[in-house]
Amino acid sequence: MRAARSLLLASAVAASAAPVSAAPRLPGPPRPGHVYAGGRPGRAELDATRARERQDGVQALSARGQYRPGRQLLADLRHMTSDPRDPTEPGEASGYARMSRWAARRLQSRGVLPAGDGRSGLARYFQAFEWDQRYAPGRARSRNVVGIRHGDGSTSEAILVVAHLDGLSAAQKRSYQRADGRPLDGYQAANDNASAVASLLYVSDVLDRLERQRGAPLKRDVVFLISSGEEEGLKGAEAFARFSHQFGDKRFIGVVNFEMVGQGDRNAVAVLGGEREPVARRNPLYRRALGLRVRGNVARVLPGLRRADRAEGWFRRSDHFPFARAGLDTILYVGQPGAYHHLEDDFDHLDPDTNLAVARHAVRLIVDTAENGTGKRGRTLPVRRGRFGRRLNPLGRTVYPADIADEE
Repeated sequence: MRAARSLLLASAVAASAAPVSAAPRLPGPPRPGHVYAGGRPGRAELDATRARERQDGVQALSARGQYRPGRQLLADLRHMTSDPRDPTEPGEASGYARMSRWAARRLQSRGVLPAGDGRSGLARYFQAFEWDQRYAPGRARSRNVVGIRHGDGSTSEAILVVAHLDGLSAAQKRSYQRADGRPLDGYQAANDNASAVASLLYVSDVLDRLERQRGAPLKRDVVFLISSGEEEGLKGAEAFARFSHQFGDKRFIGVVNFEMVGQGDRNAVAVLGGEREPVARRNPLYRRALGLRVRGNVARVLPGLRRADRAEGWFRRSDHFPFARAGLDTILYVGQPGAYHHLEDDFDHLDPDTNLAVARHAVRLIVDTAENGTGKRGRTLPVRRGRFGRRLNPLGRTVYPADIADEE
């Protein structure tokens, strides 16, 4: 059994080099996203739908010169840093709206099915929400990108993989400029947090290749959340936790979140599993992350609370936190903040080797957890309040559900 598990985990890393070929187009309209988020479609239906979605994603990306069937972490980083990704900028022509469409297509091109609450077209991958802005008066509106890779159907359990796509809003930039005069025109939000989204997309790519190599899915579902509004106070993650009715009785057993993983020593990447070490040690996902045996170009991780900077309190400051407050087992990968919220957080200061090494560690962790579970039952969504009546998000301001219009 141990030998079989080792072979499976090794295959997950090696699978990243295998090319993906475009699947033939199959007839039939796409189904609403919630059918595949929470339903129990048969394997033949899933395979046909995945082939259809994959072809749509490949065609859309190819038409823009953005489809690369092999490893494309570097290309993903270049593309995301081409726009500041302001989540408060309104309209479908805004930078964040364009980038969220691209992110949905990236997932779609690897056979990830829609799991948002949009009604048709690409909007099936979207979950809209609104919130009271943190740095400006009034309410803003944005959207998460949500997709699902189904397991073998033997369990209703799922793992959630998270990274936030948004950068700083124009109002937040102005607040920094007023406070200390720092220039932020042309800010790329590269390490924070294009690097994390690139890692999430790498995980999606490798799981797709692994399933195709094995000829069978993993045991548990893997849900991908590319969130918005994190810089506004974890608003997209809170909206996902509080308003996601589309998953039915699916039980989330763990959350893997990436934050600023494009800089730093790949042999000293911090993993956080709680605000205090005794709490973290009770987290099976955290223990498994620290205990993974790795070799080659895979990150070596260490307990974040023991790092010299104690990971600067990041456990409360990223998108896994609302889920941790709800009682789910969560971990955060975090590298070095570098030029945190400064102009030097750009593509040229990234270390793609560190970025890739963290993503490869996460692949091993996710595959292991998807196959073997955590020994705990998990929680269904939505959740309104955490353990002992605590609010999911203590950072203030209110988040609201929103409807999303049809697209395409």
